[in-house]
Amino acid sequence: MDNVTPITTTVDKSNLDQVRTAPGSYFIGNFGGKDRYIRYDLNAFAEMEDMFGSMEQAQERLQGGSMKDVRTVLWLGLIWDEVILDEVTGDPIKYTLSQYQVGSWLTTLNLQDVMDKLQSAISGSLPESDGNQTSAQTMNQAATTAGGEEVKN
Repeated sequence: MDNVTPITTTVDKSNLDQVRTAPGSYFIGNFGGKDRYIRYDLNAFAEMEDMFGSMEQAQERLQGGSMKDVRTVLWLGLIWDEVILDEVTGDPIKYTLSQYQVGSWLTTLNLQDVMDKLQSAISGSLPESDGNQTSAQTMNQAATTAGGEEVKN
């Protein structure tokens, strides 16, 4: 991670769609002394499913407004850049960022802004819904499609 080249162009970072270090990565703010980008890839959605039981339950709990759940979902979007992988299997062995650290960055002064960016990033990571699906169903369909399985409605 030390050999990452910083973005040198001048960009309005308040516009989430303008700042991405990699496809699907969204600038969320400067926390812990560095610019942070959230990304919800298949690994993040799989971890979310493991932690919440299902994508529907994750969506319900997030909409319920639990600060612990908000912190967890934000952490899941940040771990892609904070993972240490096993050299043999390529599986994650630990993350260099804890949920507690993520929670310490959120205050009453920035919580609403971070929540708005979090929702935009999750929505931007999902394919377009056909209008008849919930966000959780769209997440499940995206994950199933990416996994090569047949999608059943």
